[in-house]
Amino acid sequence: MIIIQPVGADKAFITSGVRLEPEFIAAMRSIGEQKRTEFIAYLSYNLYS
Repeated sequence: MIIIQPVGADKAFITSGVRLEPEFIAAMRSIGEQKRTEFIAYLSYNLYS
Protein backbone atom coordinates (compact mmCIF):
# COMPACT_ATOMS: atom_id res chain seq x y z
CA MET A 1 0.00 0.00 0.00
CA ILE A 2 1.29 3.45 -0.90
CA ILE A 3 -0.05 6.67 0.59
CA ILE A 4 0.84 9.92 -1.16
CA GLN A 5 -0.02 13.38 0.17
CA PRO A 6 1.24 16.25 -1.97
CA VAL A 7 2.82 19.12 -0.04
CA GLY A 8 0.21 21.71 0.91
CA ALA A 9 -2.70 19.52 -0.20
CA ASP A 10 -5.59 18.49 2.02
CA LYS A 11 -6.06 15.23 0.12
CA ALA A 12 -4.13 11.98 0.11
CA PHE A 13 -3.96 9.28 -2.54
CA ILE A 14 -3.95 5.66 -1.44
CA THR A 15 -2.93 2.93 -3.86
CA SER A 16 -2.76 -0.80 -3.40
CA GLY A 17 -1.23 -3.52 -5.47
CA VAL A 18 -4.21 -5.78 -6.00
CA ARG A 19 -4.02 -8.69 -8.39
CA LEU A 20 -7.29 -9.65 -10.01
CA GLU A 21 -7.77 -13.22 -11.11
CA PRO A 22 -8.78 -13.87 -14.73
CA GLU A 23 -12.11 -15.34 -13.53
CA PHE A 24 -12.98 -12.09 -11.75
CA ILE A 25 -12.09 -10.01 -14.81
CA ALA A 26 -14.22 -12.29 -17.02
CA ALA A 27 -17.14 -12.00 -14.58
CA MET A 28 -16.88 -8.21 -14.55
CA ARG A 29 -16.88 -8.13 -18.35
CA SER A 30 -19.91 -10.42 -18.55
CA ILE A 31 -22.23 -8.16 -16.54
CA GLY A 32 -23.93 -5.19 -18.15
CA GLU A 33 -22.43 -1.71 -18.23
CA GLN A 34 -25.01 -0.35 -15.76
CA LYS A 35 -24.38 -3.10 -13.19
CA ARG A 36 -20.62 -2.70 -13.57
CA THR A 37 -20.88 1.06 -13.03
CA GLU A 38 -23.04 0.57 -9.95
CA PHE A 39 -20.61 -2.00 -8.54
CA ILE A 40 -17.58 0.27 -9.05
CA ALA A 41 -19.46 3.19 -7.48
CA TYR A 42 -20.35 0.96 -4.51
CA LEU A 43 -16.72 -0.09 -4.07
CA SER A 44 -15.46 3.47 -4.38
CA TYR A 45 -17.95 4.74 -1.81
CA ASN A 46 -17.04 2.04 0.70
CA LEU A 47 -13.30 2.47 0.20
CA TYR A 48 -13.53 6.23 0.78
CA SER A 49 -15.82 5.92 3.80
